[in-house]
Amino acid sequence: IGDVHGEHLLLDRLLHFIKKKIESKPKGLKVRIVFVGDYIDRGLNSKKTIDKLIEYDNSFKENNETNVHFLCGNHDEFFNKIMICNGICSDPINNLDFEKDPLQKLILNQQKKIYIRGLRAWFNVGGGKSTIIDYCPEIYNNLDFLLNKTFKNTIEQMTEVNSLIKKLKDSVPNNHKEFFSKIFINRYIIIGDYLFTHAGVNPFI
Repeated sequence: IGDVHGEHLLLDRLLHFIKKKIESKPKGLKVRIVFVGDYIDRGLNSKKTIDKLIEYDNSFKENNETNVHFLCGNHDEFFNKIMICNGICSDPINNLDFEKDPLQKLILNQQKKIYIRGLRAWFNVGGGKSTIIDYCPEIYNNLDFLLNKTFKNTIEQMTEVNSLIKKLKDSVPNNHKEFFSKIFINRYIIIGDYLFTHAGVNPFI
């Protein structure tokens, strides 16, 4: 199952179809359901999507014939970084590697902080706006104003951004945080002759 991206209504339809297929399978035939990541951002409701996935996973706990696997996508990876980070910090100054490599803005630095440019990229390009509206709508307008309308990277603004991000983190249910934490290391799974991953296979490693 590919990128769900918060489309919980479409996910419901797909899981209903899969349920009917499982019910009609011969007894003793084992089933593996592999989600390849990107469960949040962009879609109608990321929060309901994660609720549905957790519920779906729990429904097979007592079923030895069906296994559900959740791999980590890049959107899930960054959201988990937000959940575990020590805050948001200013971008490094005069750092050519940071300027040249677009992925540098999405990393946790040595202090386990996220660079402000990474937060802005997730908010404006990565679909983070919809996820924030799902989990913590009361911070959306202020965060949008700070990141885009008046952004000057001042100490006062960074303090306010961090206050809003803390509210976001506090609003995410613990079982959702556990979900993202568990899948964070699930980069791929091999089943028989098949390798499943979200993206980015290097055949020489």
